Amino acid sequence: MSISRKLFDSLMMHEGLRNKPYKDTNGHLTVGIGRNLDVNGLSDEECHYLFNNDLKKCQRQLETVYWYRNLDEVRREVMIELCFNLGLRGLLGFKLMIQHIMAKNFEYAAYELLDSKWRKDVGPNRAHNVSERLRTGRY
Repeated sequence: MSISRKLFDSLMMHEGLRNKPYKDTNGHLTVGIGRNLDVNGLSDEECHYLFNNDLKKCQRQLETVYWYRNLDEVRREVMIELCFNLGLRGLLGFKLMIQHIMAKNFEYAAYELLDSKWRKDVGPNRAHNVSERLRTGRY
C-alpha cells in the first residue's frame, strides 16, 4: 500500500514521532508514529527487525573493546548475548570475568559469571548455558 506524501505529513504532524513508549491521551501505551501497542502490539517481523538492530548495536559496541576481537566466534557470541541482556556498561562491570578472559582463563571467567547477581536474575538454566559456552567455546 502506498500513501501520499500529504497523508504522511499530516500523520507526522498530528501524531508526532516518539522513539520511546508513552501513554497517549486515552492511556494506551504508544510508540513511534502513533503505534498503539496495547491494541496493535508488534508483528513477528517487527520484533525480529528490532531484535536484529539490537544485536548489531551490541556487536558494534563490542568491536570497540580490544579483548573482544581476540575471542573465538562462540565466545564473541556469548559477549553479544551478555551485552544484549545487560547493556555494554553492565557487561563491562564484570571486571574479574574480563580479566580472566584476557588471560584466556575461561574456566575462571565462567565461574565469575556464575558467581554473580546476573545468575540469580536470569535463572540457572540460562546462566549455566551461557557460562558453559564461555568456558568451552562450544554450543
